[in-house]
Amino acid sequence: LGLINNEEHLAAYQAPITASYHDEISEIHAPYIAEMARQEIIQEFGTEAYTSGMKVFLTIDSTLQKAANEAVISGLESYDRRHGYRGHIKKLPEKTLKDRSALLSALDDTKIPSHHEAAVITELLDNEALLLLASGDVGKLSIKDANWAKPFMSINRTGSPPEKLSDFLSVGSVIEVKKLADSPNYALTQTPDAQSALVSLDPENGAIKALVGGYDFSLSHYNRATQAKRQPGSNFKPFIYLSALENGATASTLINDAPIVFDDKNLEATWRPENSSGKFYGPTRIRKALYNSRNLVSIRLLQETGVGNALKTASHFGFDRTDLPRDLSLALGNASLTPLMLANGYSRIANGGFEVNPFLIDYIEDYEGNIIFRAKPSTACTKCFDKNNTAPSFTPAKRIADARAVYIMHSMLKDVITLGTGRRARSLNRNDLAGKTGTTNDQKDAWFSGFNTQLQTTVWVGFDQPSSLGRREYGASAALPIWADYMATALKGKPAAHMLQPDGIVTARIDKESGKAALPGAANSMFEIYRKENTPKEVQTSTRSNSSGERQKTISPEDIY
Repeated sequence: LGLINNEEHLAAYQAPITASYHDEISEIHAPYIAEMARQEIIQEFGTEAYTSGMKVFLTIDSTLQKAANEAVISGLESYDRRHGYRGHIKKLPEKTLKDRSALLSALDDTKIPSHHEAAVITELLDNEALLLLASGDVGKLSIKDANWAKPFMSINRTGSPPEKLSDFLSVGSVIEVKKLADSPNYALTQTPDAQSALVSLDPENGAIKALVGGYDFSLSHYNRATQAKRQPGSNFKPFIYLSALENGATASTLINDAPIVFDDKNLEATWRPENSSGKFYGPTRIRKALYNSRNLVSIRLLQETGVGNALKTASHFGFDRTDLPRDLSLALGNASLTPLMLANGYSRIANGGFEVNPFLIDYIEDYEGNIIFRAKPSTACTKCFDKNNTAPSFTPAKRIADARAVYIMHSMLKDVITLGTGRRARSLNRNDLAGKTGTTNDQKDAWFSGFNTQLQTTVWVGFDQPSSLGRREYGASAALPIWADYMATALKGKPAAHMLQPDGIVTARIDKESGKAALPGAANSMFEIYRKENTPKEVQTSTRSNSSGERQKTISPEDIY
């Protein structure tokens, strides 16, 4: 443009570059969360949000988010290794092997997770391979860092462990590797085919503390935590049982665990539901049925409670009725729900039965630091007035369920961990945890939802195109380890957070088999909790041996009082 002369141009060209990237440094890798926030902001403020200089502050806890990221990755990779190695990504032609630039170009075009590295084998011995990495570095792979790679035969079968690298790799094989800590060597990895989602909420107000929508955002932007509607299986049972408790059932109510057949003209075929074990156990207290996840008891319990009553309870816990079947298959979790929906429902159990809703954005500042938005979530509290009867500064959440029924359900879900299908959560060595596993037909979806009163977390594992995870893969084996890995960090150093017992709860000794009231010292008895008006009136009067082996005489109910 003639605004400077050649000398000035040359001087400017030869001047040292002093410009550098200047922006906020990301505190945590959370791409699914970032995209959720971006969509919400653009919907509220339009595209001007990109250039207006606003700062958005989220509810996410960076320590918890980092733990969630690592737990999902580690859990999926552990699942994937159990099912064997599916082979190298691709094999490069021989003419490429002596052309370093061609090798690097081929590696650069290889799409792999952001936390893995692409590598090509340039030399191969029985127990060691030389690698060229996409970064241009060289490295080594030893058989001991690849001995997990039993060949994948089917989802339920693998081959024998490899004895040497040449059993399953060759020169020119493009593979995925991870750098070993404190070592120049690398370990063999592969991208899992299965996916997972994790949602962690503050039950008090619904704040999202951590969320992961899949194994790797760079490979798929699909957010399974918020977009993937899957069947929850037994993970939905607590809402069926809670409805029963609110409608007159007790934790000691007996339901017959026996075969049941539905021959309905509206069904395509006769429906013969079964327990996962294929066995039947006869009359069973519903507390025990829940922690052992008995399907037939759940169906009969729903039948006695009424589908309409169960749907009403489910709607109070945030579930849309259009996502739920209006028949007895509801007892087995035959619904279409996202992990976020399940997490929200469980958070309302964790907080004692108050209506809270998930939210992500805490507050927003404009470019001058003025707050232009602040979230005002409903907050759960049992006593929302201080000693001076002053109204709280927050919005009290609406009560949606009988506090006593929720308390009893909470205790039943604790038994899932101490006695039932969630026993692996005992590895955290805490006595304040409650939760429920869930597995759908053919192990297509695996779930675990667990909580104390301060933090609720739901984990789902499955394939994007539903298919079996494998005959041994259940909620307890596929999803619960991810949950436990995350919660170990999230709850580290935190005191136990138990639900406070509401007024109107009483404790009574009952007979384990009949659920009837039991005499003091009676053999095979236990304590159970009840809503005051539901305390068992009938007493177990059959002769039994007490703990010392002595025979007890039969006593009528009138004699007790």
